[in-house]
Amino acid sequence: MADEITVQLRKVLIESYKRTCQCCRNTESSDGRLHVHHIFPRSLGGGDNLDNYTIACQTCNLMLNNTVLEEPLFSFLRTIAKQRAPFLRRRVQRLNSARDKKR
Repeated sequence: MADEITVQLRKVLIESYKRTCQCCRNTESSDGRLHVHHIFPRSLGGGDNLDNYTIACQTCNLMLNNTVLEEPLFSFLRTIAKQRAPFLRRRVQRLNSARDKKR
């Protein structure tokens, strides 16, 4: 199942990771934004799934563009993302449901 990066999903991911880049652990980005980062890049066959998303600052996101993270960071981030995926999916569904009720 593809999990498109919506505004709601982006907010849930950033909250879930406590506004912290999962690569360098900084809480601030040079542009003031945190980015949804594909742990295994789409260009190399990675999917748009909750267990393939993490949060990265702009510097890390650009530095890691189209590259696979080295071990053990790759395995660590994948493990964390897989553990959080069910929670994130439920949270996004609740947000979407609440939004739909307002319409």
